Amino acid sequence: MARPVQRVLLALSLFLLALPLVLVKPGVPSGLKADEAAYYMMAQSLAFDGDLVLEVDDINRAFDEFPFRSITNLILMTDDGWQTALFGKPYIYSAFAAPFVRLFGANGLLFFNMALLLAMVWMGTLYLARRTEPALAALFSTGFFLASAGFAYVFWLQPEVFNMASVTACLFFGLHRRGASATQPWLWIVFSGAALAPAVYNKPVLAAVGLGPLAALLLARQWRRAALWLVAAVVAFGLVVGVAIALTGHPTPYLGVKRQGVTVCEPGVMPIGPGPAGGAAPDADRPTGGAWSWLFRIPSVDPVTLTANLTYFLIGRHAGLFPYFPFALLALLLFAADREPRRERWALLVGIVVVALFFVLFIPRNWQGGGGFVGNRYFVNAYPAFLFLVRRIRWRPLVVLTWGVAGLLLGPLLFQPLARSGPEPTLQSHVRNFPFPLLPLEHTLREVPGYHDQVVGGIRMKARKDLFLPRGGSAWLRGASRTELWLRPPEPLVAPVFLVASERPGNRVVLSVDGGSREEVVLDDGRPQRVVLAMPLREPGEPVRYRLEVSTDSGRIRGWHRTMHPNSCPYFNVNPSYEESFFVGTELTYLGERQQLETEVWGLEWGAVAVPPVVQTGASFRAEVEVANRSGEVWPTRTGARVRLSYRWYSANGEVIEGLRTDLEAPVAPGEWVRQSQEIEAPRAPGRYRLALEPVYEWVGWFSDHPRGDPWEVEIEVVEDVEGSATSVADGG
Repeated sequence: MARPVQRVLLALSLFLLALPLVLVKPGVPSGLKADEAAYYMMAQSLAFDGDLVLEVDDINRAFDEFPFRSITNLILMTDDGWQTALFGKPYIYSAFAAPFVRLFGANGLLFFNMALLLAMVWMGTLYLARRTEPALAALFSTGFFLASAGFAYVFWLQPEVFNMASVTACLFFGLHRRGASATQPWLWIVFSGAALAPAVYNKPVLAAVGLGPLAALLLARQWRRAALWLVAAVVAFGLVVGVAIALTGHPTPYLGVKRQGVTVCEPGVMPIGPGPAGGAAPDADRPTGGAWSWLFRIPSVDPVTLTANLTYFLIGRHAGLFPYFPFALLALLLFAADREPRRERWALLVGIVVVALFFVLFIPRNWQGGGGFVGNRYFVNAYPAFLFLVRRIRWRPLVVLTWGVAGLLLGPLLFQPLARSGPEPTLQSHVRNFPFPLLPLEHTLREVPGYHDQVVGGIRMKARKDLFLPRGGSAWLRGASRTELWLRPPEPLVAPVFLVASERPGNRVVLSVDGGSREEVVLDDGRPQRVVLAMPLREPGEPVRYRLEVSTDSGRIRGWHRTMHPNSCPYFNVNPSYEESFFVGTELTYLGERQQLETEVWGLEWGAVAVPPVVQTGASFRAEVEVANRSGEVWPTRTGARVRLSYRWYSANGEVIEGLRTDLEAPVAPGEWVRQSQEIEAPRAPGRYRLALEPVYEWVGWFSDHPRGDPWEVEIEVVEDVEGSATSVADGG
């Protein structure tokens, strides 16, 4: 390699190696995330105690560095009914990182990760420089590893970068040849096989990456070297397993043990211990799988889900291969343009495909890495294999262009790798930047943080938390923004009706359905308006899902009450609730299908009704009612426009006071009787009132405004003080 290139790489390496040592931990986030707790605490335990047993000292050391939050989802294991708690993750990464952790704590682990990443950059440069100009080789290798989601994992206290380095070393020593020699030195063969063992111990499917170097030896008829590669791999793997048995009594945390995710609330207190019948203690909050048996089952994935997952795997918004690893696409292009691609590269490509299909087929709801991920956390382990598909780089402008594309896509990850602040912050908040909203959203995945996904007014809605706030039966959408709102009704929609409201006079609201209609309303007088949308047809077997884009010109701040989860760790002070603000552009309420709103639901019959004859001013009381549906239609109760029990008070001077709503427990079929308790609130001024009980078809009308919808009425005295009262019972007719 040319000396100027070496100097540049050396300077870059020194700069990046210094960075982890000066970062203040904890940073953002302020606690251990995803699987960090187990891996980091294992490294501490090995560094200071030389074991993998969870003890009070381990807990205290963790809280010394991360004192501001509880430690959630610490994975532990046991084989003696929690008499002994062992860390329940593969130990090998923590063992290599332990010396650095002893010296520098969490910063030492970050330093170790950065050193591994830079080692990959150097190996990639040396590998490519054999057939490519050194400067161009360094440019490609640096971009490949640094301008990718893999760089973000340097700042995670878990083994993704370690596994990447293991794969890189295997392929570097197995496929890189010094000079013009076509024969690998014996020692390099040993290094190649042995280097893959730690990654395979962490993630067994990564063994498929070994197809590349093994195929190179077999195709060259170097039988002894191929056997040596296999022996080195098996021996190294056996050593890793042997150390695991010595430390824990088990070859892996996934066989022959009980595993449990626990929350560590405070220093000095063990989070788990012996329980009744040898079970886990009550504070063990989350069970987790204890075996690898699922690896040997036949995956069951329907073709529609598989097709969607493959699309998401390649270009998905949160975990797509090409958006988060643009140099992987360039590597594939260079591989395809190679006029003489060696057959071992084809074998390596097969190995890459095997790894990808394994995750997509065996864990179709979680192939991206679970709730804690940036890009595809599982597949990032195999990402370095793409570099070794390339033998020669001919297109310098394309390498430079890929750097630009990587900056466009991954700039926030490179310059804010520890997460970004902002409204509703998440580790995935970079997807709010252009051009990620243009990419498909991964609907098949179970855990994608940063979204509200819940039933609102009878229809399931999903959108980003910073743009969408469910409030009762309505959706608040952020003003001066475009909100991508996904609708997932139980049945296909034809002509859904939405009520559009805004507190900002003159606000323009545009609703547009992909493949359907586009409607625009201007709320000049501030009164809500109905909007009917024409929806696209759905083919049989196609998911019932619609993308509704809602844009608003402006909005107005409204307050809302955020309620936190119950505080499971009293050691930390947590506000159970507090006031928040939301910039509301429009309040959107789903009323139902247009045909449903036009149905005649107004016929009813009253049965027995029980109310007190005298009530106290402003008091709440219950009325026991019986009412029957005498229309020819079902009374809907699931959507925004639904039939609910209500009432109105009529005073002697003609004042009308509209009352509370009480939801019916289930849809009411024609002829069906409802017997239910209804909540009523008395007027605040004393006097004699007429109470009229009647259902209301929300957003459509009161039953009393239509024939056969007469209310049930009674005279009630409202007084300032009630010592006691009898109950009056009247029969409807």
